[in-house]
Amino acid sequence: MVEQVMLLSGKFNAGDFFPSLERLDLQGVAGEMKKVHRWFDDFLTEILEERRMGGDGGQHDDLLSTLLFSQDGADDENEKLNDTEIKALLLNMFTAGTDTSASTVEWAMAELIRHPKMLAQAQLELDSVVGRDRLVSDLDLPQLGYLQAVVKETFRLHPPTPLSLP
Repeated sequence: MVEQVMLLSGKFNAGDFFPSLERLDLQGVAGEMKKVHRWFDDFLTEILEERRMGGDGGQHDDLLSTLLFSQDGADDENEKLNDTEIKALLLNMFTAGTDTSASTVEWAMAELIRHPKMLAQAQLELDSVVGRDRLVSDLDLPQLGYLQAVVKETFRLHPPTPLSLP
């Protein structure tokens, strides 16, 4: 679903540039987006209903539990998030956190393969700081300066989202 959203949001649509053509939906992008929206809406509605039925025992250990609690815990009606707002927030989290992370990792790997000396330097740094017997953890990141530079250069060369969205 996330991949379909990203493909459709980056697809050329004449209606974005010529408002008079928007209602014609010449490329069918708006129709496809409506299908994907219904697909996501059904998916997120099911998740919300499952969480409400199962309950969470009063624990708020994840974002969804906290958002659902905000519906029950708010005194003022204006402070409560409705289901549509919660689903919109979850949709943003899914799309922003999934595809952009995956594409950034793919670009970083592609750039390292294209530049074997840089790949060797990154491997050397990882071997010296982390070693080969365990995985990298958050605590290792401050000592991995070269790897941080690789990530920053990847963001510079290949931004995860288009900078010129209409």
